[in-house]
Amino acid sequence: MNQYQAKILANKLEFLRPPEKITLTEWAEKNIKLGSKQSAKAGSFKAYGYQQAILDEFTNPYTQKIAMMMAAQLSKSLIINIMAGYCIYHDPKSFVVLHATMSDKNKWLHGKFQPMIEDNPHIKKRLVKPRSDDGTNTAEMKDFLGGAMYLAWSGSEASLRSISVPVVICDEVDAYEMTKEGCAVNLISQRSKTFEDQAKMVLASTPTVKGISTIEKHYLESNQCKYYIPCPHCKHEQILSFYQIKWHTDETGKHYPNTAKYECIKCKKNITHQQKRKIILENKGRWIAKHPDRKEKGFHLSELYAPFSTWEQLVEKFLKAKRTNDLQSFKNTVLAETWEETGETLQWHILYDRCEVYEDDMPAEACFITAGVDVQKDRLEMEVVAWGIGETSWSLDYHIIYGDVTQPEIWQKLTQKINKKYHHPNGYNVPISRVAIDTGAFTQDVYSYIAKQPRGKVIAIKGQGGYKVPLVKKPVKVVVGNRSIELYSIGVDEAKTTIYNRLNISNDRTAGYCNFSEHCNGEIYFKQLTSEKKVVRYKKGYLAFEWVVTAEDRRNEALDCRVYSYFAMKVKDAKLENRMKQLVKKC
Repeated sequence: MNQYQAKILANKLEFLRPPEKITLTEWAEKNIKLGSKQSAKAGSFKAYGYQQAILDEFTNPYTQKIAMMMAAQLSKSLIINIMAGYCIYHDPKSFVVLHATMSDKNKWLHGKFQPMIEDNPHIKKRLVKPRSDDGTNTAEMKDFLGGAMYLAWSGSEASLRSISVPVVICDEVDAYEMTKEGCAVNLISQRSKTFEDQAKMVLASTPTVKGISTIEKHYLESNQCKYYIPCPHCKHEQILSFYQIKWHTDETGKHYPNTAKYECIKCKKNITHQQKRKIILENKGRWIAKHPDRKEKGFHLSELYAPFSTWEQLVEKFLKAKRTNDLQSFKNTVLAETWEETGETLQWHILYDRCEVYEDDMPAEACFITAGVDVQKDRLEMEVVAWGIGETSWSLDYHIIYGDVTQPEIWQKLTQKINKKYHHPNGYNVPISRVAIDTGAFTQDVYSYIAKQPRGKVIAIKGQGGYKVPLVKKPVKVVVGNRSIELYSIGVDEAKTTIYNRLNISNDRTAGYCNFSEHCNGEIYFKQLTSEKKVVRYKKGYLAFEWVVTAEDRRNEALDCRVYSYFAMKVKDAKLENRMKQLVKKC
């Protein structure tokens, strides 16, 4: 036997040897190296106190489901990487990593997984080298000795049906699309049930909305672990809560985040960031389960536990979210808590009372103008909206153009409205930069009109309902005569949620506040703008939000126009701060 044959035999014998019984934390600390792309602190992996229990449940043979409801800065991707490395190298078995979108899948593969195996060549060696003739080591599958790693995304129903593996790892489950066949988590979990006791599912995500959050549902079904740390002064064990962070605010209402301190809930003494960090790094905290007898394991953790997130930084994030009317994002991604929707309807007369006379065609604070057009069989309705820093908005005009939408005359009138320029108080005439027109009705007539307009100014849109449908998707090409146009699918539910949240803002100094001109279409406009309500309904066994028209006359054109105008502002970065600076320079 030559040296080459001996090496092959040795590798095969090593592969056949039963894996050493070892916890995932022990294996990771012995076998995982972190490079600069994986961690700010390169070197051998050392688990933080709160990471150990999560990792070790993965190697607990009696645990079949793990739910991680965690904030965005707590190394969820690193935990998933370690689980993947373990399945490839130490205890080979096939597994799937399921992401929300194809883009997320590619980002994880190239931005997280690939750097991990480059930093750990012993794991990389287990992967089968790609061969063009058999489809191994593709962007959707990585073969290794003893199994395969599959990569899929929630919108790919075909891949969800075809994959059958014992281990399922689901990342950012609250961002998953609802497929025609139901929830992607349910679909993929069905594929592992044939493995019975060997089946294991890991779900990780920041939560979203209370009652429909997927990760919240699985966490509530689990033993519901929370991480307790002892006060360095009185030793009282407690869950870190943002409400215990105190900071100075002066008589004018100005906040001073640099004064932030954490107050022990019992002895009221301050716990410094350095003390918190030491407790976490030295593993002095512990997980305590609310329901210790449950088989499913669940872990809830906010960014307050992140060793490198200071109390000051957390307060700054909160104050920024408050300024920008984005407290939901703060609650979801920082506190890892669900956001509770009120479901309340808006009162049209409150908005009607806001009507004002602008100092000019548009106010000095506005810098960018868009329009949204709704198409009806006997008319076109269009709202013109100006935008300022923080996406504060001003309704400038609301037009109803009557006529036959299959004839050119009505479109000629629309062009005149679109080409109008609005005089800014600095003396500059501001044009309408983008116009979004709905193509859901009289589609070919709309296509024909858009194809004749300057490319990029007038865009075709088609509304798509659904709670998890993103506002902006990549457009598709539509051929119209000898020219092609871009058709955008618009997530109308996300747009309406944002618009209603902003219509509820009562402080006109808050970012996102909605201002209204006397040129709005009177009571009719405001009744249509507030004509819908978000309700919760069961769909395919799951709770989901749905927007329904509550107005007696079923009219909602003004709301649709506002949705389209908002989309026209968001579809490409409007760079509102830069535009405002340019207008100021022209004064």
